[in-house]
Amino acid sequence: MQTTNSLEFMRKAHRLITKLKYELDHVIEDEKEAIGDFSGPDGARAWVEDGVLRITVDECLPRNATYTNEMRRVWIRKINKALEGVNINFTNALCMIIVYSPHDFGWDVDNRAFKVVPDALRINGIIKNDTYQEITLLVGGETDKEYPRTEIFVVDNPFSEQMIIRKIIEMLKLHIIEEKN
Repeated sequence: MQTTNSLEFMRKAHRLITKLKYELDHVIEDEKEAIGDFSGPDGARAWVEDGVLRITVDECLPRNATYTNEMRRVWIRKINKALEGVNINFTNALCMIIVYSPHDFGWDVDNRAFKVVPDALRINGIIKNDTYQEITLLVGGETDKEYPRTEIFVVDNPFSEQMIIRKIIEMLKLHIIEEKN
């Protein structure tokens, strides 16, 4: 029973610390703007290499359970600042988001607040809209205890509806041939 109470206490403390961190980030940015420091938030970089837009944010993508509007604003600001001076856009993008967690236990990819990434890409004109016609998302994870982060890769989407249909037909044909043998 004591362990359960301790674990619950630690979870509550973690949620509170995370919330306070994002609130503090926001206050720092407001203060920087008030004194004319428009250097933007630290903790994110973006560059283009061989037609691939790469963005690294120096923290793990938040979990949906703890995600707040404040966190969204901080993430948008970080990505906005990182994308300053980056001149690339995509009409049909494939966006891969990899969360490098310091913890080596499994986590559900759909429990991460990845919506902020296509929102930030749209806000910055990297994509026109964040609809399914213009962006495809892939979300994955790795463990990195030394350097937790989120890496985002955006490329022209190499997949077309016709290509996917051809692949499905090929797979079905192979399956039918294998069943006959």
